[in-house]
Amino acid sequence: MLQARRLEKIIENRSALYMEQLDLNAGNIVAAVGLANSGKTLLIRLLCGMLAPSSGKVLLDGQDVHQTPAARARLGVLFQEDLLYERLSAQDNLELYCQLHKLPRGRVGEVLEQVGMSDQARKRIAKLAAPAQRRLAFARPLIGHPAILLLDHPALRTDLVTQSLFARLITRAAGV
Repeated sequence: MLQARRLEKIIENRSALYMEQLDLNAGNIVAAVGLANSGKTLLIRLLCGMLAPSSGKVLLDGQDVHQTPAARARLGVLFQEDLLYERLSAQDNLELYCQLHKLPRGRVGEVLEQVGMSDQARKRIAKLAAPAQRRLAFARPLIGHPAILLLDHPALRTDLVTQSLFARLITRAAGV
């Protein structure tokens, strides 16, 4: 279970985000909906441990994600930005991600297949269309079998086929 308690982020002397309580259980599919610049991305960055809160805690199964690297490692995160290395191939991008995050490289082929990119594994990122790049970015958090997936605008730069694929993958990850 991912829990946030009295989570607050103060930016430039004002509260940019305050959340009294949040409980996300295994199998939950939850969407944060709001206007542009309402704090959705800020919330995801706080929940995944990328950004430290001004006050409050984020716990994954009782472990503070801001204090415990093992807890952070159990979170799979897709950011708005794809954050891919354009000179590397799709496969090399995932293998580098595995190396940086100490994950088994053996899952790279399986995850490429899950996101429908096996046939483009050797293609450089610069040569891939935007929806294919987004699929590859979506593949990264799947590699480590995360306890929780945090997805920031997953449908950005996608087509209808990719959106449908993501819906199936999210449902499968939730065990629904």
